[in-house]
Amino acid sequence: MWIVRPLKCFFNHGQVVITDLIFPDAESKGLEIFTADEQITLFSLELYALK
Repeated sequence: MWIVRPLKCFFNHGQVVITDLIFPDAESKGLEIFTADEQITLFSLELYALK
């Protein structure tokens, strides 16, 4: 059985948006945020459960 989670990321007050579907393991309990090449500063993070 696949677990599907929608993911929406908004950057620069909504000027940039990423929408994707992720398929985490059933036991997955964490979240990891990283970049490929650049260092960034995360000023805020809001997580919402979608209905």
